[in-house]
Amino acid sequence: MPNRCPECGAPPGAGESCADLFNRMLAVEWEMIGRIGRRIAPEAFLAREVAAVGMKAHFFAVGSYQLQHPAGLTAAALAGLHQGLGDVLAGRREVADVRLAARRAFNGPQRVRRSAAGGRDPMLGLWPSTWPLTVADCCDVDPDTYADAVARLAAATVAAIDAVRPAAPSRPQSRPPAPQRRRGGQPQR
Repeated sequence: MPNRCPECGAPPGAGESCADLFNRMLAVEWEMIGRIGRRIAPEAFLAREVAAVGMKAHFFAVGSYQLQHPAGLTAAALAGLHQGLGDVLAGRREVADVRLAARRAFNGPQRVRRSAAGGRDPMLGLWPSTWPLTVADCCDVDPDTYADAVARLAAATVAAIDAVRPAAPSRPQSRPPAPQRRRGGQPQR
């Protein structure tokens, strides 16, 4: 096992890879969701509040991990994920909106994953190779503090990328109304 992860630069845990640490982090997430669900009421385990906290925490965890391990993703997928993570952190968009936009952008022939035959993307030369926080910082936290820990992980990840690749301007939340049409198909003025 290498001394450091070749993608994120993190030192391995006690014989654990970043993927192992990521799985440990997701186990903490599952425990967090269970605790919140038990506090609300056992029969309300999948209540809207629990789902919203869990969805945002999961988005922060998975999004940060993917951005810190970028070799398998296309440049378009990385840019969209970076933008989406930043937008959710800033309160400009909801997780569900970012996920829907990703489904629309990468539906059909447009791919998210890079093929191994494609070689290393030149964009990754402008990508951080070390990070202020990694999954290693979130896999042993108390489940009651997990949502805050992964929000800090996401914020640190976006900030590190922004330091070398500023985020694109956020898309507007809504479109202007379409012009009303008159008979004959001509727009009304």
